Amino acid sequence: MAVLLIVAALVYFAGETVAVAAWSGPGYSLVGDHISDLGVPGPDSPLAWAMNGAFVVNAVLVFLAVRDRCVFRGLTLAYCAGLILIAVFHTGSSLHGLGAFLAIAGGNAAIVMIRRFRFLGVTGLVGFAAFVAFPGDYSGLLERIAVYPILVTQFVAGLILLRLGPRAWSGAREPRL
Repeated sequence: MAVLLIVAALVYFAGETVAVAAWSGPGYSLVGDHISDLGVPGPDSPLAWAMNGAFVVNAVLVFLAVRDRCVFRGLTLAYCAGLILIAVFHTGSSLHGLGAFLAIAGGNAAIVMIRRFRFLGVTGLVGFAAFVAFPGDYSGLLERIAVYPILVTQFVAGLILLRLGPRAWSGAREPRL
């Protein structure tokens, strides 16, 4: 389980890095451009499959890693379903918007439930609210403030769980991180 979370985060960041490096349109900006732009197939994003693949692989690995924990599991499922929708339906589609909401809100809400990572979850939710409220020149940055706390939590939680082993999940309503 721990290794799945670590790999999930690394795959996501690798997919984004590869897609940004291959961007052939006008200069891609991590501050101004949306993550989803990297997944739109076309001449600007020749490796869109890398970003979309990273969304799907992250979703599957997180789904496999998270144990059955009622609300926590439900929020995690919302996150995973959202990533799949983002990968399949591209920018401009209402299903893409629904996917973004499920992934960002669900992922950060799940993090808020883990005491040790609560600050990251709150940061992500505030970033998401700012992303929605203030579209414009800095929307790429605001989106990353909303998304990256989820990925950092996956990676760090994986490291902690790797160190603690199975006892981290022993009957707890939330992982003992």
